[in-house]
Amino acid sequence: METEAGRKVPALYALTMKEEIGANFIQIASEELKRNTGINLDVKISPFEVFQDLRRRDPKMAWDLLLAGGIGPEVDPHMCFQYYISNMPWAADGKNEMAYNNPTVDRLTTQALTTTDRSKRISIYQEVERILFQDLPSVPIYNTPILFAVRDRVHDFRAHNSCQIFLTTSWNNIWVDKK
Repeated sequence: METEAGRKVPALYALTMKEEIGANFIQIASEELKRNTGINLDVKISPFEVFQDLRRRDPKMAWDLLLAGGIGPEVDPHMCFQYYISNMPWAADGKNEMAYNNPTVDRLTTQALTTTDRSKRISIYQEVERILFQDLPSVPIYNTPILFAVRDRVHDFRAHNSCQIFLTTSWNNIWVDKK
């Protein structure tokens, strides 16, 4: 690639955390990128606390590729789509980490959160999803499945995106049949 361009192609800078499943992926991707294109990927893999501190201290830090977990799928779609709202304070500058800004996504995501009609909510989130696929502010690379198993004697179990099991809440009341 450098020969075709007639000049040296600068290295890309990638940032991820040590605990991410993607840390192995990014190392493999770096080797493939170098072998197939000649482009170097300067990978910085940090422990979670260091990774978070770097992002907090310098929200505008220069990175070409940020590999971070936490975006979907979730039990409630809003838990995924909230990351794309332009003024969600995930970064220290009070904006989302991707610097993504689409007023239509902001409006629809907020509207979906306050809509109680399930079919309308689904329709709104599907529209947000169409916009995100068109704008492509992030690219999902992998998904970490979360599995819950319950016996058929257990009733009214609802999974929660925190992976905690809530026995009795306003939305959940788990009960078990006697044998």
